[in-house]
Amino acid sequence: MKKLLIGCLGLIVVLILAGVIGVMSLPSTVVVERSKTVDATPEEVYAVVSDLHTWPDWTFWSKEADPECTWDFQGETGDGASMAWEGPIHGKGKLTLKNCMPGQKIEYDMVFIEEAMASVGSMTLAADGEGTTVTWAMSQELEGAGKLLGLAMDSLIGPMFDQGLDGLDAHLGGQGRD
Repeated sequence: MKKLLIGCLGLIVVLILAGVIGVMSLPSTVVVERSKTVDATPEEVYAVVSDLHTWPDWTFWSKEADPECTWDFQGETGDGASMAWEGPIHGKGKLTLKNCMPGQKIEYDMVFIEEAMASVGSMTLAADGEGTTVTWAMSQELEGAGKLLGLAMDSLIGPMFDQGLDGLDAHLGGQGRD
């Protein structure tokens, strides 16, 4: 009986060590990316994505999804413009634009305050025939057991980006091409 208990304890220790080693071997940076071609010029797309005042109208994090959410905007467009939000569904956070290049890309820093989570995002714009391919990407650094969240990030955030890109296309009045 003693050998069986020692064997079970040994197996538990090995499984715990394997789990810890497995988590430690997961990547510390997770990247989520989605693309869509919209029926608008890069300049037209840039005018919308660089104006944070429009985001509650077309992104997943919309007025429709969280009617009680409030937004506070600072700046007009481009580098330094920011929006903070607070709502029962969207939570509390802030997004600040940086490294904006008209007709080409925007980058942003985003923080979800209650979760103490930060990420870096971007939207790159590439002319594609008569439209623009918009690539929305996000990267986040994860540590320790938080790396396990990285395994689910694409399935959690990806659909939000897809919905936002569809919303962007509709906001621009296009029919889009995937």
